[in-house]
Amino acid sequence: MIEKEAVPDDIYPPESHGSIKDLWVESFVIIHPSEILRGRILLGVLSQFSEIVSRVCSPNQTRHVYATAKTMEGQKLLSHMHFSEVFTEHPRKDGLRLFSVLYADLTEVLSKVLTKPRSDTLKHIAKNALKGGL
Repeated sequence: MIEKEAVPDDIYPPESHGSIKDLWVESFVIIHPSEILRGRILLGVLSQFSEIVSRVCSPNQTRHVYATAKTMEGQKLLSHMHFSEVFTEHPRKDGLRLFSVLYADLTEVLSKVLTKPRSDTLKHIAKNALKGGL
């Protein structure tokens, strides 16, 4: 299934909050002319990831986070956050590669990288990812 094929029944209603175990990051777009501000926005979103997840489901019950990347820079960003490629029996209709990470591993990586006084590695990867788009 691709995003355009999703129907309302494919979206979990708020009352499903307690049964959601896996999350899918469909897309993430930052439209701003300043490269510096795009990087800061990305880092801000990543630093609030657990809070964002808690709006959808309990972080304590979350197992995996799935994502795709449109660009090589986006794939590098996912790789740096410990996502690994998921190989499926059938290729995706949109041709994009699917990646996943355990939620606990992702939050640990983000916690370590984002709390360092100078998290230059992630900042550098985020800056390059934002140049080419995710």
